[in-house]
Amino acid sequence: MKVNGYEMPDDLLYDDDYQWVKVEGDTATLGVIEFGLKQAGTIAFVELPFPGDTFEKGEEYCSLESGKWSGHKKMPCKAEIIEVNEKLVDDPELLNRDPYGEGWLVKIKILDKSGLDDLMTVEKAAEWLKKEIEKFK
Repeated sequence: MKVNGYEMPDDLLYDDDYQWVKVEGDTATLGVIEFGLKQAGTIAFVELPFPGDTFEKGEEYCSLESGKWSGHKKMPCKAEIIEVNEKLVDDPELLNRDPYGEGWLVKIKILDKSGLDDLMTVEKAAEWLKKEIEKFK
């Protein structure tokens, strides 16, 4: 689905922290939506957690920086990091170039699935994103 020109794949879930979540059984892959990256600018630095680290829902798990913005991403549910995208350390712009493919952030083991209840389907996320886009006009 496209929302005002921004890609939002139908098979993902979304949160209001500009993240996408691809759930596969008791694991998930996390990344940043295209609109969030366009607002941040070209990502120049990524600080990732370590495999084995655990995070509570809402806890900051990584840092991103561009020339005009720096911020953190928050864990959408209680989880353990099982893999990080090491490619981003040497090539952080990969986030901007391929946000829904090679530009993923981390893979997690979901420790509490109830935390996923707050995630939005693509239809709900599209409505939310339209409102977000209006804020930046």
